[in-house]
Amino acid sequence: MKFGKETGSWSRAKVLAVVCLPVVAIGLSGCAQEAQQPELAARSKPILERDGHQFRDLDGDGALTPYEDWRLSPEERTADLLERMSVEEKVGTLMHSTLPGRDGEMGVAQVYDLDALGELVKGKHVTSFITRLSLEPIVLAEQNNAVQELAEASRLGIPITISTDPRNHFQYVLGASSSALGNTQWPELLGFAALRDPDRVRHFARIGRREYRAVGIHMALSPQLDLATEPRWARMSGTFGSNPQLTSDLGAAYVEGFQGGANGLAPDGVMTVVKHWVGYGAQPEGFDGHNYYGRFAMPGDSLNLHVDAFRGALNAQAAGVMPAYPIPVGASYDGEPIEEVSPGYSKQLLEGLLRGELGFGGIVLSDWAITRDCNDRCRNPTDDAPQRPQDISTAWGVEDLTVQERYVKGLEAGLDQFGGTDDVAPLLAALKAGEIAQERLDLSVARVLLPKFVMGLFENPYVDPRAAVAATGNGDDFALAAQTQREAHVLLRNESAACPSHMAVKVWLFGVSADAAREAGLEVV
Repeated sequence: MKFGKETGSWSRAKVLAVVCLPVVAIGLSGCAQEAQQPELAARSKPILERDGHQFRDLDGDGALTPYEDWRLSPEERTADLLERMSVEEKVGTLMHSTLPGRDGEMGVAQVYDLDALGELVKGKHVTSFITRLSLEPIVLAEQNNAVQELAEASRLGIPITISTDPRNHFQYVLGASSSALGNTQWPELLGFAALRDPDRVRHFARIGRREYRAVGIHMALSPQLDLATEPRWARMSGTFGSNPQLTSDLGAAYVEGFQGGANGLAPDGVMTVVKHWVGYGAQPEGFDGHNYYGRFAMPGDSLNLHVDAFRGALNAQAAGVMPAYPIPVGASYDGEPIEEVSPGYSKQLLEGLLRGELGFGGIVLSDWAITRDCNDRCRNPTDDAPQRPQDISTAWGVEDLTVQERYVKGLEAGLDQFGGTDDVAPLLAALKAGEIAQERLDLSVARVLLPKFVMGLFENPYVDPRAAVAATGNGDDFALAAQTQREAHVLLRNESAACPSHMAVKVWLFGVSADAAREAGLEVV
């Protein structure tokens, strides 16, 4: 694929040839599927009947267009839809925004702000969003159905891909994880690493897949496969540790469990976005790449070890990859020093190493805030003027570029979607100025659309809120999660043979209720 400034339309054959590239990443065999009537659901668009089958009339024209025909392959349907989309709709597809919450910040609320969302879906044509709602499953399912209803009413009825940060653990950090309300709670990934059991990770991920899909979530912004080589780094607990082979093995199991198998994304699967490519865990002094003072990582000549940690997940055909924030200092690729920019802007790391050498064909989704300017609060936060969420920028190495130039450089490097933004204006301006080829735009749009067809969202993006309660409330699943949490505890030091404890020993409990202590067999005094 040529990445130039040439413009021109695509032939249908050419679109099919390109869109079949990500097939490896989502595990389809060939470009055909058996004609078996799927379950359809519609809120505003008609249902068509043709040849004894039913189809959703998503464009509302009364005719069965190819992208509405589930008898065709996902690749054929993607190619047809791509030809029907306007430039504005294509640009909106390259945004991965946040579902706005009513009376909340950064999407954290009790309900979505559907009026604000309507502007993003119908005005800016965004079709991918992260959810930051943490609600009981029945309520979250209802809220996500409302999102899909807005999307169905749009011109082409393109369903929304809803993503989430991890929401099956105990730690909650805004911007990195979500509350596990209603879901099973498992150890952080570092706890799974202590068990060294890929089967347990795979089993957990299968349960997580069922819980996510039951409430209308389609993409997991996980697992975090960074090698935690700096013990002072605050995100260490979200990784599988510092062993490349163990991280590779457990990462593969995670992807297989969430996506529905070892051969890529299954129709009932959840897309995984493995992160952060690559070298994020080598943070000097434990600084973090979200901050100006943490904008450098130091993988040096050990970059290959950080790459090795991703191999298992990539071999399991993870649907997406998220580049890291910090600039990898002292690293080289193919005998050349790597440009000192954030990996989301590195053509060497994305087009060269990830796609070219390792053969990745799925979505490359940038992490959040990589196109935003770094203001004074970002560069020099003080007690009087601390850095706020809206001040966070991670445009490391490209601070001197304009926002429009950052979009162009990101696409040239190999990005398909820009995370955390719905600012379509710079990309539209770049296209108008001839700085981005239509061909390059279409390639990324096709990569984003294809999994929506694979997961059946064009047939039925809705979920049954009552069924969500049953899918997320399985007692055996909760018991296994609790057992896994117990098994993941690691005794670091056993002074004076304090463990195992004896019944005659008095123990002090902090943050544990009396009822919980009694249930554990302790006598409360």
